[in-house]
Amino acid sequence: MNPPLYHATMAVLDLQQEMQSHIRSLTELQARVDSAFNQLRPNTIPFSRSAALFAGDNPFFCANYLVLEARNSDKPIYIYRVDMTQPSKHPMYLINHAKHFLEDNVKLTQIIQEYWKPTYCWECWEYLSRAMTPIAIEPTPDPTTLLGIKKKYSDDSSRAMKLWPI
Repeated sequence: MNPPLYHATMAVLDLQQEMQSHIRSLTELQARVDSAFNQLRPNTIPFSRSAALFAGDNPFFCANYLVLEARNSDKPIYIYRVDMTQPSKHPMYLINHAKHFLEDNVKLTQIIQEYWKPTYCWECWEYLSRAMTPIAIEPTPDPTTLLGIKKKYSDDSSRAMKLWPI
């Protein structure tokens, strides 16, 4: 059984209304990374990351991620507890780390394999699915709460750097 899952967004979502995934637009770098991950994606996950919906098992982590992604936005952040259809669990930091190894097939392959079938102890997990349903709105965390989440993400960064130094 999965832990409670959360999704952060700047959009107001309808509770109890299932959302279906769609192909997101990607930057050139994101498309290269997604393509590499797609080539080694297990058959048990029938969709690419670019066609996935994302959630996390910590509402504060989701909020922190969205704050980083939308640095210059003044829009409010909404956090929803969600139900996901057959989510798969992956160490989020490895997506960022893989960007440094697009020209090193050996290390890139190792990172991607660890992403799809984790063998190490990671702190920050992302869950992928083709569908999710927002079931409740959660309080937005205050900035001091986000400091602990940044530490966990930093721990994952340190672990990845030890395994695959840049």
